[in-house]
Amino acid sequence: MLKKIAAIILLSCSMGASVFAQSQDVSSAVNDLSSKSGAVRQNAVMTLGSSNDKRYASDIERLARDSDSGVRTAVCWALGQFKSPSSEQILNVLARDSRPEVRQAAVNALGNYKSVATGETLLRATYDSDINVKKSAINSLARVKYQLAGSRLSALLSDSDADVRAAAAIAIKSMNFNAPSSMVAAGMRDEDSRVRSGSAENLGISGNEDAISVILPGLKDLNPSVRKNAAASLGNTKSPKTIPYLIEAMSDHNKDVGLAASESLSKVGAPAVESIAETIEKSGVEVQELCVRALAGMGDLNVDLLESYSKRPEIRNIAIWGLGETRSKRAFSAVLDGMNDASPEIRQTSVEAMGKLGTAVIPDLKGALEEAPTQVRECIAKSLGYMPYTTENADFLVSIMADEEDTVAAEASVSLSRFGEYVRPLLLDMLKSDDEMQRTGSINALALMGKESTPQLRECLNDRSAKVRAGAALGLGQMGAQEAGDEIITLFEQDNDPDVKQACAWTIGKICSPSDYLMHRLVLEKTRAASKNQTALQRTIEETIAIFENQ
Repeated sequence: MLKKIAAIILLSCSMGASVFAQSQDVSSAVNDLSSKSGAVRQNAVMTLGSSNDKRYASDIERLARDSDSGVRTAVCWALGQFKSPSSEQILNVLARDSRPEVRQAAVNALGNYKSVATGETLLRATYDSDINVKKSAINSLARVKYQLAGSRLSALLSDSDADVRAAAAIAIKSMNFNAPSSMVAAGMRDEDSRVRSGSAENLGISGNEDAISVILPGLKDLNPSVRKNAAASLGNTKSPKTIPYLIEAMSDHNKDVGLAASESLSKVGAPAVESIAETIEKSGVEVQELCVRALAGMGDLNVDLLESYSKRPEIRNIAIWGLGETRSKRAFSAVLDGMNDASPEIRQTSVEAMGKLGTAVIPDLKGALEEAPTQVRECIAKSLGYMPYTTENADFLVSIMADEEDTVAAEASVSLSRFGEYVRPLLLDMLKSDDEMQRTGSINALALMGKESTPQLRECLNDRSAKVRAGAALGLGQMGAQEAGDEIITLFEQDNDPDVKQACAWTIGKICSPSDYLMHRLVLEKTRAASKNQTALQRTIEETIAIFENQ
């Protein structure tokens, strides 16, 4: 029976409050609280607790002294959901119940409360004779962050049970408690890797250089988690003394350890730059990339150095990424240069890096746009979508949507769509513009934002511009706007522009259901397209026919 109760509680904690509400009507559960069957009372308590309705708290509280320990265990879980002062008081009492499963359920539930009284109850529970109660109390102390428990948790790093020691190490870290180095140092020698890992993580909290000698052995631990946390803790000391050890740790065969060492070197700051630069000259690409990450993490300090690395093919991509991480306007020229690279990967990295530089570089981008080749203009338009929304940013993208190259205008519309509801009024207003490219671009952006603008795009099917009509047809297909199906079919039949027909044919395949009539029209238009050598239109119609045949 006890195993069944424990399973019920674990299941309810992991699956949420709705599970039990589905199995029994809440109103009948109130009556079942008076049942002679302990199992029925228990299930009724769980049902009412799952409702999360505080009106039932008093009904459940009355069962706190129930003779059935399973019912009392269920009461603990339910009262943990209500989070009321009266429920907290009862849980504090149940934490001293004669049955360990009840005490464990009580201390678990008390993790939802944060009063001093609860903190003291949980602290007392760490001395419980039952190991499960003790572990649950430690976990709840971490959740409520009861700072007066720090000394007790530190002492538990020497507990005879490895699970308790591991829980204590995790709790100390989550509470950001500066445990005595002597106690944590003992944890670094623990036979259990979880304790060593937690201890390594804790040692750097104080930032005390005295902790360095205790942390260093963790860099050689067989467990990668211990090595990673040791590297991270060394960074928290921000001491130049850690530089050679962190440089070496970047060569660790475990990537997470190397990344932790790189981030720690960033925290050390300027004193580490010379050693990092020397390491770049004598290391392979993987370590070079970690070095660049460390330099980038220092911000504006290393822009010039990163710019020089952006000219080296083997680390050009990561260096441009690093320039973006500096968030420095001084990185603009080097990042812009990356947009003209032959590599699509480097161009994309440059786009994202420019986005990180932020709206402060928009004036520079405007100047660069005037004489930039198509590829760079595309990248500039794309990078604006990675920046925060501002009216200046949106207006700049609107101007780019009038670009003579369709690909540039398309990138601008995609970037505008990233701003969502901020720009919807602007885009709807642009549908009335005299500029054909702006109308087309706004259609593209609205289509990417979802179906909310379906009525406006349906109106655009009657636009005077074939390009806009085609864009509207494609946009409705992108949205999956089935309600526009008849209009798309009519446009496909009546419009003489091959681009419009092609757009309609594609959208028909997306939103329309096959029929004998529609198949007949598709075959007829395919024949006409073939006779006019309209290859693209013919191919799109064939693809749509194939879709319908497969359906």
